[in-house]
This record gives sequence, C-alpha cells and structure tokens, in this order.
Amino acid sequence: MDFDTLIKVTVDGMEKGLFVKGETLSKHINVEKKDYKSARRIINGQDKDWIIAEYAQGIEECLMNEIGRASCRERVYVLV
Repeated sequence: MDFDTLIKVTVDGMEKGLFVKGETLSKHINVEKKDYKSARRIINGQDKDWIIAEYAQGIEECLMNEIGRASCRERVYVLV
C-alpha cells in the first residue's frame, strides 16, 4: 500500500472507530482532554503507549509554542 493511501486509511479508521469498536480519536483527544496514552488503543492496543504519548505531547508543544525553531524541527524529525 502506498504511503498516501496508508495515511488516509489510518486517519479515517481512527476518526470513525473502524479499528476498535467504540474507540475514536475524538473520544480521547478533544477540546476538553488530550489523553494520548489511551488514544494509542485505537491502532495498536497499549504497545508502547507511554512513548507514543510522549511523542504526541512533544509534537503538540512544538506546534503550539515553537513552530519555527530548530529545536522543534529536530524533535519532530526524530519521529518520522
């Protein structure tokens, strides 16, 4: 499967709860809360949920506070 299709399937499945019944991205990440660790269940259960949560929190911090700085770019590129 090509990368663009993979991304579309992943995002659609997370938003609609197609991977795990009742588990949607908006259930875990919304205006009121950001539970990145629990959101991990949508794709791969609890496998490395703590590190995924740390990555997500770091990316969010970069996007909200440091978007143009080199330190932010370095942190995000490590994940890709």
